Amino acid sequence: MIRFNNKLLRVNNKLAGEIVIPPAPSVPSDMDFIYFANDFDGSKIPNSAPNSTFGDYLQSGTLIKNGSGSSCYLSKSGSNDYLYKDLTTTELDNIKALNNTYTFFIRMMQDTSYGVGGIMSCRSNGGYIYMIRCNNQQIQIHTSGGNDCGSNFSLATDRVYKVVINDSSFQAFNLDTSATYSLSYTGGRQMGTRMTTFSAGYSGEYNLDKFYAFAGIPRATTTEEDESIKTALMNQSI
Repeated sequence: MIRFNNKLLRVNNKLAGEIVIPPAPSVPSDMDFIYFANDFDGSKIPNSAPNSTFGDYLQSGTLIKNGSGSSCYLSKSGSNDYLYKDLTTTELDNIKALNNTYTFFIRMMQDTSYGVGGIMSCRSNGGYIYMIRCNNQQIQIHTSGGNDCGSNFSLATDRVYKVVINDSSFQAFNLDTSATYSLSYTGGRQMGTRMTTFSAGYSGEYNLDKFYAFAGIPRATTTEEDESIKTALMNQSI
């Protein structure tokens, strides 16, 4: 405030030419996990989700950390190298999503135009229905058979995809283009307790090339939350 002709006037106290950038929106406080490749310490990726007891993503075999910051990614040395998290009964029930919604956010890439690899697989310890895979550079939601999400879900492009599971409803969302893919599956959830990335649980199914970031939350999310989670995964920071 300044005084002019005995009147108090309100003035903008920004410096001339100053650009004020608003803070990025925070991620939801009830996320199960947020894993950033840049946080890999040689044995695990610490869980960056606030208030979570879900735990870290552990290394099996040998994974390679490439670069740093937002562009950092993990790659594998061979077919027996992967990330894993052993799920509790409650965590697995949430991810099965038979009586609830579970939402995954995926920033990963498959450079080669062939082959299958694990994005979110629970096959290696008791079953797989369902799992999320890479297949021929596309996101695939695998139930009793493979269901490629199509060219709008290319893993040749570095971006964040959203996959939502709710009972018989399976949906994928391209958060850059608003493209969607959906399918319906009615059946059991014979899923094992070990969640893996890179390996999909079978011999030869390890053809995911780059892990940047991965997040999950045991409910549906809003458009605003999607944007905040996407920003966090692309920046590899909260």
